[in-house]
Amino acid sequence: MKLSDILKENKRFWEKCFAGSDFDSKSPPSKNILEVIKRLQEYHAHKILDLGCGFGRCSIALAQVGFQVKAVDISSEAIKRVKKWANEEDLSIETEVSSASELVSSSESFDAIICNSVLDHMPFIEASKTMLNIENILKPGGIAYISFDGLEEENEKEFVLLDDGTRRYISGKRKGMLWRFYSDKEIKTLCKGVEILELTVRSNGERDVWIRKKENNFA
Repeated sequence: MKLSDILKENKRFWEKCFAGSDFDSKSPPSKNILEVIKRLQEYHAHKILDLGCGFGRCSIALAQVGFQVKAVDISSEAIKRVKKWANEEDLSIETEVSSASELVSSSESFDAIICNSVLDHMPFIEASKTMLNIENILKPGGIAYISFDGLEEENEKEFVLLDDGTRRYISGKRKGMLWRFYSDKEIKTLCKGVEILELTVRSNGERDVWIRKKENNFA
């Protein structure tokens, strides 16, 4: 199966996932989102890209405290929900349907980018493209928050491995989804073009990475 077909299959999974999911927009932002917001405020960021925004919980929370937000997701269903939620909250959030590795509006620039549990759902080559996009559209000195999942032990009959170790689920509730575990070494390789400010490992194995575009890295 060609990579292009595998990526299309992955996109169909996310469309189905967001279309059929119940989402409680009334629950408060998570502690993690509040910590990210505080950090962005400390860096005096203003224009934020939420890359792989999902239902938009982070986008909404950012807009509510005054950030200028653009929300991007591969799923049109996800973006549809973000628009609806933003309208209900009377918030102005720009939106775009696009994969993180093939941003349509890559000519824009941002003070900060959030990429929360997104790179985990693509092969290494696509994650590398995404990181180049992040580097290119960050303003010099701009920062980005990127999170990675911990290693998940699951039924090996439900997935096959691509050449780079990415899981392609072929059965079960995740059928069609891509997921891979990134080692700390691979994360550092992805971030080789930027400055790693912080790489934190949580108790469950998840990693939080804060990076900064070097001042002399002009897009």
